[in-house]
Amino acid sequence: MRRIAFIEVRGLLCGALAEGLIEARGQDGDDRPAAGAKVVIKDGRVLDFSAEAGAAGVLVGVRERHAKQACHWAKLVDYDEAAYRPVVSSFFDLLINLSPVIEPVSETQAFVDLTGLRAEGEALAALVGSAVPRMAFKLWIGIASSKLVAKAAVLGSQGAYTPARLTQVTTMPGAEIIEVLRGGEADYLAPLPPDRLWRLDEATVSKLEGLGITTIGQLAHLPQGQLNRRFGLGGRLILDLARGLDPAPVRPLYPRREFEERLPFDAGVSDAKVVAAAAGRLAVKLSRRLSQNFEGCRRVLLEVRAGPTAYHAARGFPRPESSAATLKGALMTLLSRLTINEPVTSLKAVAGDLTPLSGLQPDLFYEPVAVSHERAKAREGLGGTIEALRQKYSDRVIAFGKDDEVPRRERMLALWDPYRSGRSEPCPVSSTAASRSNSTPTIPHGPSVTALSTG
Repeated sequence: MRRIAFIEVRGLLCGALAEGLIEARGQDGDDRPAAGAKVVIKDGRVLDFSAEAGAAGVLVGVRERHAKQACHWAKLVDYDEAAYRPVVSSFFDLLINLSPVIEPVSETQAFVDLTGLRAEGEALAALVGSAVPRMAFKLWIGIASSKLVAKAAVLGSQGAYTPARLTQVTTMPGAEIIEVLRGGEADYLAPLPPDRLWRLDEATVSKLEGLGITTIGQLAHLPQGQLNRRFGLGGRLILDLARGLDPAPVRPLYPRREFEERLPFDAGVSDAKVVAAAAGRLAVKLSRRLSQNFEGCRRVLLEVRAGPTAYHAARGFPRPESSAATLKGALMTLLSRLTINEPVTSLKAVAGDLTPLSGLQPDLFYEPVAVSHERAKAREGLGGTIEALRQKYSDRVIAFGKDDEVPRRERMLALWDPYRSGRSEPCPVSSTAASRSNSTPTIPHGPSVTALSTG
């Protein structure tokens, strides 16, 4: 029997471990002492907040201006992935004591597969004792037979929805463990609105509401044929989710797969040109490793150590990247953002969020050549070999073929990138949801050589 937990922590990015990592933005017109009230902002919305800010009415996901209205004396902190990386990792490292199968959802949320965990109660109590209050001020743990219901249990607890006959709630100092009893999943979901089926995208939920569906229970009693006519083959998924059936497994995504390259300087370096050249070499090394594995990265992090201080910067890419030029440009941009007044003792570059590059094909040397000057050298050597063959044999045997051109339709379809969203949790359902993607990756093309048989 599957046992899946959804764990959410509050105050992780504002706690003692995060102190001093990021400079807070001051607020105008402060008329009260901050007293620890902090709000972490990411992409204009609240990502995390301290206990004091939460008591004032700040909520996760609201816009920055709403957070200011609720707690105008709080210190605002801009989220920095590279700087907060050790804090987030320290929390996920605690989850490894529960299970090796951990799927991070955000910086403060994760799914954990508890199936087969011995002494589950003691293990969860140890987790709470390690996290609260040292790391955060609040922890929610939802447990159910599926990811869908486990997350719904946490959302329900935060909204004071814990029906006694369907849930078992264990309260600890700073934590709540909410278990939806097996067999009661459909009844637990029944009175909730359709948007609690978080695996469905917003467009699908809007269509359901347009049909007059106000609760998941109503949706669960709709005929399968009616949903199929409206949503195609995706209607089956909608009905299963409404009945509490979610076979999606917890994916082992932590520790994250990353490529890391480091370059130390025995004697500190103060010359900016030398440091920039070293960053360029790190980009080439990362590019080679990515190309050898036919993968690209969606983010890159840079760490610069100068004396006892470590400076961090990070940036993301809209689509997976593996070229040395792109990585070098990103590292140079990150390097320019850092203000370093001491000799640099080491550089470290990390390529994260690795994604297979399905459109990358091997060249004649059975591996992609990522560095431009190496590719030019390889082409030059191949050209010499072909010319020697043409001198030895007639043009009837060795001839140059035409350049391979990708049809316009294929080029247009290649503009759609299935990895662009970077998240796999929302599950869009429409009349075409079950059909295969028509996108075709761009295939590098160039001169081809045709060997003609003499028969």
